[in-house]
Parts: sequence; C-alpha cells; structure tokens
Amino acid sequence: MKDFSSWTPMVLSAATLATTDAFAGPPMPRPTCEGSESKTCSATQPRAGERISLGHIGYNCCPPGASCNYAYVPFTECGHETCVYGRDPGRCPTRQPAVDPNARKDGEKTCKYGGMPEQVCLNRKVTDACLLPYPTNYSGPPRNPPFTTCGEGRCTTSNYIEDCYPTRAETKTCDGAWTPVCLGGTLTDRCLPKAPPTGATFAATEFAKCKGGSCAIGDDGACSSFD
Repeated sequence: MKDFSSWTPMVLSAATLATTDAFAGPPMPRPTCEGSESKTCSATQPRAGERISLGHIGYNCCPPGASCNYAYVPFTECGHETCVYGRDPGRCPTRQPAVDPNARKDGEKTCKYGGMPEQVCLNRKVTDACLLPYPTNYSGPPRNPPFTTCGEGRCTTSNYIEDCYPTRAETKTCDGAWTPVCLGGTLTDRCLPKAPPTGATFAATEFAKCKGGSCAIGDDGACSSFD
C-alpha cells in the first residue's frame, strides 16, 4: 500500500477575476485526478464592515485509497471560476460590460478597434457602447454580459431581476410597491411591479435577516455562514 502520510493535496486555481478582467491566455488544463476531486473557494469570511468576499475556485484531488479531510469554507459559485463566501447567491457581483470610453470621436459611428457599437447594460442603463477588444486566446467572461430589461431604459446583468428596478434614492414616486430586496447582503427598498415579468420570479424578496444587519436570500440557513 502506498504511503500518503507526506502527501500534500494539490490545489489548482483559476486566476483571480475582477468583474471586468480577462484571462491573458487559454486556461491551463487540470491534471487528471485518479481519485476524488472537490472544489474549494479562496474567499474568506468578510471582514468587519464588509458584506462580500470574492474569490476564485480551486480544485483538490484526493488520491485513491486515501482519507482526505479538507477544511472547506461555505461558498457559492458565481460563474467563470469565481465564487463568494457563504451560501447567499445574492452576493455574487453584478458584472459590467468592458467598454472603451474613448473608442469613438464625436460624430463617428464606428469603434476605434473596428466594428459597430453594441447595446450594453451599463450601470443599469441600456446604452450603445464600444467594447474593448478581446485579447489573444481570451478565456474569460463575455465582454458584453447578457442582461434583462425592465422598462424605461433600465436593465441589469444580475441573475435577480429585482436589481433592475429603482431604489428610493433614484426616484420619489413608485407606480408599483416599495418592497424590501436582499442583494449583496444588504436590504434595500425597490419599486417593484405587482407581479414579476413573464418567466421571472422575485426570489430576492424571500430572505433571512442575519446578525449585524445583513441579509441572505433563502431561509434562516442562508445566514449560518455570517452569524
């Protein structure tokens, strides 16, 4: 029998990815794991005053026949090899398009790097913009994340349509109803319509209140990582 007493688990990690960053080249293939593979997240528990801790996904390989007991932090996958600490999917960051603000001169209809401006969701507003070019062998999130609209030129790239609607700081009047919404671990009143758009749900209105004034989408168990 092989001696695994001095074996060190292999952790394979993707590059840390900010909301608009890219990988410079193709992703390195992971070595084949002959035993059991499990995922980990580099995110740590948020520090005092913080609600979100973003990290990247890593992989542990436990060889056949070995007894591995890794210490895992609870985490939620956010796509593109990123993750956040805890079990609250509402803390995954909302991605922004990678636009080039200097791509066009006044009056020009084409972009600096070629092509035409594309419709993007920038800061929750639908607008036309030139995207930054893709690096060679690009392997990262799309330069223009898919988005959902909710009327009056508003939009969101979030998985939660509630993020599309205005807060009290954005408007004084509300044709729907001011409704508490939990996103990013923070409760905010948003002007939601009486019913969600077809095919959508208002999942971020179902939340648990955590210690310290934060919140988490889901039942009380969603707060267990933060209490």
